[in-house]
Amino acid sequence: MKLILITQSPDSLLYKFKKFSQYLENFRSPGPRAAIRSLKDGLDKLGIEYDINPRIKDISGIIGVLRGVGTLRWAIKARKEGRIKRIIAGPFIVGIPDEAGGILFNEAIDLVVMPSLWVKNFCDSFKPGFGEKIRVWAAGVENPKEFQEKPRNGCLVYKKSADKELFDFVIQYLKPHNIDYKLIKFGRYRKENGLTPEIWTRA
Repeated sequence: MKLILITQSPDSLLYKFKKFSQYLENFRSPGPRAAIRSLKDGLDKLGIEYDINPRIKDISGIIGVLRGVGTLRWAIKARKEGRIKRIIAGPFIVGIPDEAGGILFNEAIDLVVMPSLWVKNFCDSFKPGFGEKIRVWAAGVENPKEFQEKPRNGCLVYKKSADKELFDFVIQYLKPHNIDYKLIKFGRYRKENGLTPEIWTRA
């Protein structure tokens, strides 16, 4: 059975104009784009047949809703109408599970995808038993051979959107423990050039 992946609600006008919709994907956030690319690479390596945003009449069986509350609402409705058999939701649906009326708690959803164990544990705290539905998928995380072979000490601090208080807490924790660290700031590097630390320091 082919896995169907949808990134937009099939009821939307954009979905009906697939080529234009694919063009717009290039202007979306790089995080979701990278995750979807990682998913496609993984499915290809595993030999799993899939289709992304196919014609509405071809949507059936197992559906992976990659992002969007509206898209997930469409899938839940389609499941209740018997048009699809299973729903896998995530990772780009909501920030926390009780958003959008607690849509991730809907019984029509079979599995919920989260990007890390920390996020899974955090989301599980919102409703007893919710964690049983969650599966962790660390999208796009690679472990290159050269990193496996070379012993490394210290840690990498990647400053994205944390507030100053949290950032200062992390740095102040590292210093008294004599942990070397490298700092990279979001938006201060180009992906094609790799993650070049902006600041090298010893604790």
